[in-house]
Amino acid sequence: MRWKRLLKWLVWLLGLGLVVVLTTVECVYQATLAQVPEFPPCPEGASTPPVHGRLRWALLEGSTTPRVDIIWPGTIVRVLVSAASSERPPSMPAGLRLADEVARSWSARMHQENGRHLRAFERLALAIWLTRHWSVEELLAFDAEHTYLLQDLVGMRAGAQVLLGKDWAQLDATGMALLIAVSEAPGKSRDPWCFPAEMRSRRDRLLKQIQAKGGLTMTETEAALRAPLGLAVRPAHWRPCGTE
Repeated sequence: MRWKRLLKWLVWLLGLGLVVVLTTVECVYQATLAQVPEFPPCPEGASTPPVHGRLRWALLEGSTTPRVDIIWPGTIVRVLVSAASSERPPSMPAGLRLADEVARSWSARMHQENGRHLRAFERLALAIWLTRHWSVEELLAFDAEHTYLLQDLVGMRAGAQVLLGKDWAQLDATGMALLIAVSEAPGKSRDPWCFPAEMRSRRDRLLKQIQAKGGLTMTETEAALRAPLGLAVRPAHWRPCGTE
C-alpha cells in the first residue's frame, strides 16, 4: 500500500509542477503583451479573393487547409519540448506564421508613425494574441492590406491596380503570384518594370514553391509559368530606375 501512496504523491507533484509551468508561461506572455503599446485594428468585413488566400496560405503555412490553432500555454510548452528533444525543427501551430506576418506589418507601421519597433518577444506575444482573437480571414485581410510592395505602394488591392491595371478580385494565380513576388523581393530589385527578367524568375520560383505545397495544381502552375508579367504602364511620377 505504501507504493500506492508514493505513486499518488508523485502524480500530484507532477500535476502541480505542470500547473506551475503553464501558469508561469501564461504570466510571462501576459507581461510581455502588456508592453505592446497599441494593438492592430481588426479588419471589418474581412475577405480576400480566394486565389490570394490559397496562395498566401500555402506559401506561409505549407498546407491547403486554412485554420488558426489557438496558442495556449500548453501549446508553447509542447513546441519548446519538441524543439529541445528532436533534431528536426518543431511543427509550428497552424496560422502562427501568418499571425507573425501581421505582427511584423504592425510593428513596421508603428515604427513609421512613432519610431517604436516591437521587440522580438513583444512581436511574438502579439502573434500569439492574434491567434486567440482573429480568424483566418481577418489575418489574411490585414496582411493583404498592409503588405508593402514598392515606392509608395502598399496593399495588394492597390498593387493590382497600379502594377497590373486590374481589380485584385479579377486576378488569377499568375497576377497574384507576381504581387507576392514583388513584396518579397529585395528592396533594390522590387520594381518589375526595372527588373523584368529577375521578377519573372522570382515569380516562377514562387509558383513552383506553392505548387509543391499543394496550393496550385500542376495544370494551374504550367499555365501561370507560360504567362507574361502583364504589367500596366509604369507611373510617371515614380523615381526613375536605378535611383534609390
